[in-house]
Amino acid sequence: MTALYWLVGASLFKALLWRVYKSTDFDVHRNWLAITHSLPMSEWYYDSTSEWTLDYPPFFAYFEWLLSQIAQFIDPNMLKVQQEAFESS
Repeated sequence: MTALYWLVGASLFKALLWRVYKSTDFDVHRNWLAITHSLPMSEWYYDSTSEWTLDYPPFFAYFEWLLSQIAQFIDPNMLKVQQEAFESS
């Protein structure tokens, strides 16, 4: 029964913080998509427009490039290299 109280309490606490928490994962991967889609390969690891630079091995960069080829049909604006965070419309 004590475990149930802890579970409910932790769930309620997490629900209270839901609007406060913001993951940067989306910003990071969106920026990597933009870098690999918009810049020549020679600049992938040297772009400093955003704080989220591409810092993974080349295989992962090629994977991001492949995903960007699909993303251009979903929301082309997400593939613009920009400093500020992307807001989807």
